[in-house]
Amino acid sequence: MSVKLGSHRLHSDVSGSTVEIEFFREIDEEQSVRIHERWHPILMERYKLAELRYRQLHKPTQADWHALLQEYGVPDAKWQWPELFAEIRGRTTHASFCIEAQGEVQAAMRVDLTARCRLSSQANQHLVYVERIAVAPWNRRQIQEPPLLAGLGKILLGVAVSLSIDEGWGGRTGLHSLKQAEGFYRRLGMTELDIDPHHEGLRYFEFNSSDARSFLK
Repeated sequence: MSVKLGSHRLHSDVSGSTVEIEFFREIDEEQSVRIHERWHPILMERYKLAELRYRQLHKPTQADWHALLQEYGVPDAKWQWPELFAEIRGRTTHASFCIEAQGEVQAAMRVDLTARCRLSSQANQHLVYVERIAVAPWNRRQIQEPPLLAGLGKILLGVAVSLSIDEGWGGRTGLHSLKQAEGFYRRLGMTELDIDPHHEGLRYFEFNSSDARSFLK
């Protein structure tokens, strides 16, 4: 059952006023279905446009494909949110969170609570590992400018760091970044490690306790 954690007011450039956003833990079936029904059609329409552009390129590469997914704002278009949340529902090894506003799910995240740190300074200690994190299509600048609500990805990462603190893990948080988002995590102060050949060739990023607490300030 989804549990409301609290609320906050956030400025919207679209309306020119503040919007109340609500935080929930343990995304329920109704919320996950709403995510799929509202997000998926928009993302797949953009995904098909990216495919069309890709087929028009002369000798396209995998790098070209990733660049187009970023340009169209759909690197996560094939994620199946209902399944992703259903498989962890009721399990203490994982947690899920979302942000709602104006009757819509505006952002969502799934985390693993069994992972261990990779940074040498904190190797093998507990951390919160962010498995999936995304914002609604209308909150992505590649799809809508200005977005309805900006900065929700950063806010959800802050939720993950706060969860790590609550668990007694000092804010330690890690994730594998989609290639197009690497700069975002660098700017937030996460330490980047090597590309992980065992995780779809994605680069791994991690917060140590000190950087995590600085991020929350």
